[in-house]
Amino acid sequence: MLNFSRNWTLFLDRDGVINKNLPGYMKTVEEFHFCEQALAALSSLATLFDRIVVVTNQQGIGKGLMTEEMLLDIHGEMLSAILANNGRIDAIYYCPHLASFGCNCRKPGTGMPQQAKAEFPDIDFSQSIMVGDSITDMQMGRSLGMYCVWINADHRMDEIIPDDLFDLKCSSLAVLAEVLTNQQQ
Repeated sequence: MLNFSRNWTLFLDRDGVINKNLPGYMKTVEEFHFCEQALAALSSLATLFDRIVVVTNQQGIGKGLMTEEMLLDIHGEMLSAILANNGRIDAIYYCPHLASFGCNCRKPGTGMPQQAKAEFPDIDFSQSIMVGDSITDMQMGRSLGMYCVWINADHRMDEIIPDDLFDLKCSSLAVLAEVLTNQQQ
């Protein structure tokens, strides 16, 4: 079992963890829908962690399918709903580049967590949890020495993510929040 405390940092992927994945790319606020019980989970997690950070690849911007302003509108609405439900996100970092761009900010690169550490110097990656639903999320977390939690909501990737890339598998953020809450009691 994980031995963590409030001073750990929780890193969350967005699509498939906080909100439902769409076929293609989410481009509007109207297309954004929270995963089942995600708002309650974020409220619980806010009581367990001093810092919660979102790190999300958003290459729809690089493909010209949406603008950064459209993404910021989506994030603004998401944050408003999270706050209204007693949750908290302390920062959101996103990579707008195409996979072919080769930047370090795009997961599995470590640029977004490094940006978070620059903004919040007390972040210790060995005392951080990375929660995501893709192999790139797990690879990024592993490369920084984070505890990695794979959200496998639709069971679509059982054969793709090797067991050594994650420490815990949960069906949703809500299940993870319950596991961590029970562990702290």
